[in-house]
Amino acid sequence: MFPRLNPYGLTISLALLTAYALTAYRAGKRGLSSEFVWDSLPWVVSFGLVGARLYHVLNFLPFYLDNLILIPQVWRGGLGIYGGLVGGLLGFFVFVKLKAGSFSEFSIVNSKLSIVKYLNVAAPGIALGQAIGRVGNIFNGENLPYAGWEIVANLLIFGTILTYEFIYNKTQISNLKDQSQISKIKNEGRLFFLYLLSYSMARFLLEFFRTDSPWIVGPLTMAQWISLVVVTTIFAVGFVGQRSRD
Repeated sequence: MFPRLNPYGLTISLALLTAYALTAYRAGKRGLSSEFVWDSLPWVVSFGLVGARLYHVLNFLPFYLDNLILIPQVWRGGLGIYGGLVGGLLGFFVFVKLKAGSFSEFSIVNSKLSIVKYLNVAAPGIALGQAIGRVGNIFNGENLPYAGWEIVANLLIFGTILTYEFIYNKTQISNLKDQSQISKIKNEGRLFFLYLLSYSMARFLLEFFRTDSPWIVGPLTMAQWISLVVVTTIFAVGFVGQRSRD
C-alpha cells in the first residue's frame, strides 16, 4: 500500500520547510550561505527521518517485531525527536564531508564555514519546526494532550532563543569600541546549546504527563534519561569552559 497525502504528512513537510526557510533567511542575514543551507536539506531530512523512525520503533519494539511491515510506514505517524536530532546532525556532517572533501575547510568554530555558526542560525528554526510538527500528532490523534503541551513548550523555546540572541547581541554591540566590528560578534554555539538545554529540560518534565512511552528504564523513560544526559553534558562543558577562561 502506498502512502497517501494526509494531514500528518503535510504538517511534517510544512514543519521541515518552515525550519529550513527560517534557517536560510537567518544565514543570509549573518553573512553565511543560504544556498549551503538549502543544499544540505536532502541529507539532513533523510538521515533525520531514519533516525526519528528508528527511535520510535525502538520505543515500541515488541509491537513492531510483530508487525514488521509497519516499520517503514512513516506516514502513519511515529517519529522520535531525539532520534531525528541525532540523525539530522549526522546527515549534516556527512553533507559537510562530501561538500568540502574534508573537515579542514569547515572548522568547528572559526571561519565563515563554521559548523557552529550554521547550528546557531538553525536553532530557532528547529524549535519552531518541532512545534509545527507536533500539530501533526494532534491530527493523527497521537500523544494527546502531551502534543499540545509540547507545542507550547517549543514555541516558548523559540521565543526564548530569539530574545536571548537579541539581548546578547545588543550587549556585545554596546561594548564594542569600533562599530565596524559588529560582524565579528561570536555566539560560540550559545543558541544551539540553549535550544538543546531548553528542550531537554522541557522534555524531561513533560514526559511525566505522557502515557504512551513503553521504553522505560528504571524510574524514568528513555527520553528522560537522554534529557538528563544532555543537560548534564551541557552544564559540564560550560563549567569546564568557564574554568579554562578564568
